[in-house]
Amino acid sequence: DPGRISYEMSDPLGPYAKSTPAHSTLNLNGWNQFTTNADNFRSFHAPGYDCVSASYTGGYWAGKYGWWFSEGLGHGLAATHTRHVFWVHGRWCLVIDEVTRWREHDLGPAHEDPSLELNWQLSPGAVAVDHAARRAQTQHATSNLLLHFAQAPANATMAVFDGAMDPPRGWVKAAARAGGTPAPMVSLRCQPWTGHMETLVTVLVPYGQGEAPAFSSTMALGDAMRGQPWQLDLAWADGTRETVRWMLGLET
Repeated sequence: DPGRISYEMSDPLGPYAKSTPAHSTLNLNGWNQFTTNADNFRSFHAPGYDCVSASYTGGYWAGKYGWWFSEGLGHGLAATHTRHVFWVHGRWCLVIDEVTRWREHDLGPAHEDPSLELNWQLSPGAVAVDHAARRAQTQHATSNLLLHFAQAPANATMAVFDGAMDPPRGWVKAAARAGGTPAPMVSLRCQPWTGHMETLVTVLVPYGQGEAPAFSSTMALGDAMRGQPWQLDLAWADGTRETVRWMLGLET
């Protein structure tokens, strides 16, 4: 969460800080979620592991957003977003984002094939990006994060925004003063997104000083209709191997 940058909604960073594109989540066409709570919240716990899951089902809306949609929602896209967060204590975090949308042929090309962006807002500081490997890592003195997009649409590209204004991307609230502070936002972007359903998989690895932990990842895409689970394999430089399997849409 970037924090409340400005209480003045005529300031471009005022409505931005409240918007969906300012947060570490996904959106379609840079539009906003409706002001509704998540559905289907579930959590699972075991020694050394935690998993939390919830769905947003309110679509994405083009209307002007300030304190709220005071001038109306405008055109919208019927879409849902489900996020699963699986935390391996002290090691790494797996984030699975499922997005589903429906084409609106009568509303024009932007509704038929919208853009999709999956954003991760980081704290101020330098970020090193490996576009080929779809990885980014912070460059702080002590505490750091490596971010790896392990599964994404074929036409997805990475971008980093740091204090951009057209449109606003990459701002956080300054702790010691009023106004915003540029801070890198790592964004995975599909322009256009031609799919109907998509699953994006992100691996987050926290670490301290020095080099980030080295690992390679392999994805096996599942098919719930055929009883086939998704699978992520991580091979670490120290010889450790970890496998996570999951079945999307499976009720337990």
